[in-house]
Amino acid sequence: MLLETTDDKGRALGGGSRIVEHFGSAKVVAEEVDIRTIDNVLPGNRVDPIIQFDVEGWEKAALGGALTTIQRCPSTIILEVLLGSTLLDSAWFSANIITLGYREIGVRRGNTVFSCDPDRTKTGCDDCYGVDRDREEVHSDVRQV
Repeated sequence: MLLETTDDKGRALGGGSRIVEHFGSAKVVAEEVDIRTIDNVLPGNRVDPIIQFDVEGWEKAALGGALTTIQRCPSTIILEVLLGSTLLDSAWFSANIITLGYREIGVRRGNTVFSCDPDRTKTGCDDCYGVDRDREEVHSDVRQV
């Protein structure tokens, strides 16, 4: 995949860098990058109580690549969704995220925050909620948003 890192005036895009299918113009800088999913990068025992997505229109693909992790270990999900996106109202989002017990708990600076139903967390992955099985200690600050 190609990641566009400057605009046609040579200005760095920074957080506005985006995936492109081909080079736009001679002035645009695009770099070849590997794209990996969260599910393929994180080990199966990794604890991630918060997952944030700021992927400039690729939210569905990014969430799709994290579904095993999200199903295994309920997390707080923070999504920056572009204006005009229908993802949050889509059947796909409902079937893959909402049915897992997630609900919207707030919007802050363009980011929508979803948290898993507390009833699910009681029966979910103890490791994800700060339970150290060897010491039987619960870390209460793990779930704060």
